[in-house]
Amino acid sequence: MLRRIHNILLTMLVIYISNAPIQAQEWQTFDKISFSDYTHPLVNVTKDGIKYYYHLDSQVWMDDMHNRAAGMTVGMKDGAYGVVRDDGKLIVPFVYDEVRVEDDYEGQWYEGIPYNYKFIVLQQDGLYGYADTNGHVLAQPKYQQLKVISKDIIAVAKDNRWGWLDALTGDLLQPCIYDEVSKTYLFDHYVIVTNSGKEGVATKDGTLVVPVEQEQLHFIKTKDYNYIHALKGGLATLYGISGEVMVEGDFPTLSAIAHSNMLSIRKNKHVGLLNPQTGKVVLEPQFSSIINYTRGLYIVVRDHNLYNVANGEGQLLFSTDFERLDFVNAEGRVKVSGQVVDISAYSERGVNLTPQQIANIKYEVKVDSLPYYIRGYKEGTEGLYDWTGKTVVPQGKYRTVKPYCYDQSVCFIVENTERKISVLDAQGKTLLPMDYWVKDTYQYNAQALSSNLTLKKRYLEIVGQKNEDSYTESIGLFDFEIGKLIVSPAPQSIKWLNENYFRIVKQGIEENLGRVSLYDKEGNALLQFDKEVRDVEMLGNHFLLVEKAEGYNSPVYVLMDIQGNILYENPQWKVRGSYGHINFPEPEGRSIAGFHAGLKKIYADETNLFINEKGEPKRFTDYEQVGEFIEDYGIVAKKMTTSSASNTYRTGNHLFGVIDASGKEVFPPIWSDVHAFGNSSLLLQVRLGDKVGLVDKRGVIILEPEYEYIEWSSGKPYLQIRKDGKEGLITAEGKVVIEPRYDNIRTSYEGEEKTWPILVKDGDWYYFVRKNGKPYTIRSKSN
Repeated sequence: MLRRIHNILLTMLVIYISNAPIQAQEWQTFDKISFSDYTHPLVNVTKDGIKYYYHLDSQVWMDDMHNRAAGMTVGMKDGAYGVVRDDGKLIVPFVYDEVRVEDDYEGQWYEGIPYNYKFIVLQQDGLYGYADTNGHVLAQPKYQQLKVISKDIIAVAKDNRWGWLDALTGDLLQPCIYDEVSKTYLFDHYVIVTNSGKEGVATKDGTLVVPVEQEQLHFIKTKDYNYIHALKGGLATLYGISGEVMVEGDFPTLSAIAHSNMLSIRKNKHVGLLNPQTGKVVLEPQFSSIINYTRGLYIVVRDHNLYNVANGEGQLLFSTDFERLDFVNAEGRVKVSGQVVDISAYSERGVNLTPQQIANIKYEVKVDSLPYYIRGYKEGTEGLYDWTGKTVVPQGKYRTVKPYCYDQSVCFIVENTERKISVLDAQGKTLLPMDYWVKDTYQYNAQALSSNLTLKKRYLEIVGQKNEDSYTESIGLFDFEIGKLIVSPAPQSIKWLNENYFRIVKQGIEENLGRVSLYDKEGNALLQFDKEVRDVEMLGNHFLLVEKAEGYNSPVYVLMDIQGNILYENPQWKVRGSYGHINFPEPEGRSIAGFHAGLKKIYADETNLFINEKGEPKRFTDYEQVGEFIEDYGIVAKKMTTSSASNTYRTGNHLFGVIDASGKEVFPPIWSDVHAFGNSSLLLQVRLGDKVGLVDKRGVIILEPEYEYIEWSSGKPYLQIRKDGKEGLITAEGKVVIEPRYDNIRTSYEGEEKTWPILVKDGDWYYFVRKNGKPYTIRSKSN
């Protein structure tokens, strides 16, 4: 008891100190201070060789950390337990024999997840009470046992009898008269109560909605309704949530069916369907299982694994059974239990999606909005049926049947026993005869269509009969837009260059081996190139970069328009140039292919040569070398007249600057080195002598070149800098957050903005610093 009084007084003193106005505070000196893994916002401090956990804002420290949950840390000090909130407030003093945080939330935890409830359970001298997340003790430790039922109800026991409290106020709602009280796991305002082995259900205010006479209870959640299923004397009663009797009878087993309002009833080892709102058995128990509900239909399975489909009125759609049935969407994907594609679920969970992922999900939503089909399996064949059971593709004819969706129109790809495929339209008309196979080969490349899924789905790679004397497949292209083959199968490769054009390279051993041709997206042949052309790529939407072979030497390049007119040729033009070319920095994730600001760099003997979109050359003769123009700005280089200590293999003996596409000088060539910085295409780290700075290529000096280093870390909002041997922090815009005055800075990855607080070394001392630059008044000479 004396220890507890001592801890209470000590805790009151700590709370007073932490809430008192801050005057000029004395430094507290420790043997060692450091960040502690996975314990933020607590840090580690060591005093007299003993390690403690310490909250910087409240100056609360503890001997050990028991656990951290729901924005609170349960810790122990002098053998007693208390709770510190993440903001540093000591909400539960270190006076309890045991403390635990009980919380509840839906699904997998993520930062910012909404909680159903958060309570702090307190134990003292073998008795229990609880507090809220502000530390308000709503019930003193005076109960024999305590358990959280829901956000509304806290169950408590006295003299081995149970009752409950109002969770928000601690007021006694139900005196302790029951043998047991337990969760329903479905209703926040209800509890299961037990006396003499019999169960009932009571509301929060103690009113019994199901009398305490039941031998067994369980709770059922359907798509729109909730029920209480009670068994007594071998008979079942289904109650509504207000206690109204919905159904009575010989239904010992009732189960929910995912996403349906019907219930599965089991009797004599067989199941059927019950409509609990009407009390009517719509499908007598005659099936071994009900395995799927989707869009009003149920897949039912008889004994001996025979399948059929029932609707909500209990009618079977098929007169004969199948060996198996699936529900499939318009792309043939099996749909289970009413699954829906919902992009909002990702944002609710805090998932950051890329534009490509968003496009994929939106495409899936579009496909899922189309009618579903029933796919039947029988005697090694598949058939397809609409949602009323009407035949779409007849059974017994095809080995497999798969719906194929293009632009909200559905066709069907069918396969025979030889695995040859045919394409049928929605009316069953043959669009592609059964002479081909479907394979994913290395010879077909549709990567350029990835951002346009509708366009990508327009085309199907098909494979024809392979020539015995060819090592490659014979591939072609079927177009669902016009419903016909636009490229006949042959030994060849097909590559989409952009969303409007693809190229074909002939393979095999015939005389056209290696011949390159250009096609539009309708399959019209636009150009057939000479034999010396090895490949072709698009530059932008209107130009062709044609690769020509020159004996055994590296290829050279020619610029053409779509009509095949040569706009520019240069026998020295290489894609990447030679060793004489400086390797200018490229921004992360940015493509330098194509024209930029109307100019395309030519890598030839001339290192400052460009062409415009007419193929006319443009030279920046004031500079020895000029890099690609990105965001309308390019890096330029001039040869230094004298040797430099910063000379590198990458840069040679050059100074660097920046010009715009018109040739106007934005920064004169005075830097000895340049580097792309972060993930911005406009930022450059520049070096002047032995110092570095940061510039925006548009002409803004963010940081003068007066730093030893500037360090960027992905996911963190601040740059770490070193100047005159001292470190600090700035924003990417150059705003100083922490002046460069410390010998060393360590950021807190688990802290605010993955940065705060920071741990600094200042001379002989280590200490922590707030975001506003003010130090916390603890320090040590060891870290």
